[in-house]
Amino acid sequence: MEAEHEFVAAHKIQTALIQQEVNGEKFDIPMLLIHAHDHMMTSMTTKDLAKEIVELHKKTQKN
Repeated sequence: MEAEHEFVAAHKIQTALIQQEVNGEKFDIPMLLIHAHDHMMTSMTTKDLAKEIVELHKKTQKN
């Protein structure tokens, strides 16, 4: 699947950038901050999706 391939490629790039920062390279915006933000946004999206699934499940159980 093309999307999966692109996700893997992007993850490898992100990991390399974080490793560069850990090894002392400086970036205008810290890579670790960006990585933490990614985790936060993923968690928020997962929470919202879970709430939607629960609501849909409740609606189907009423019928």
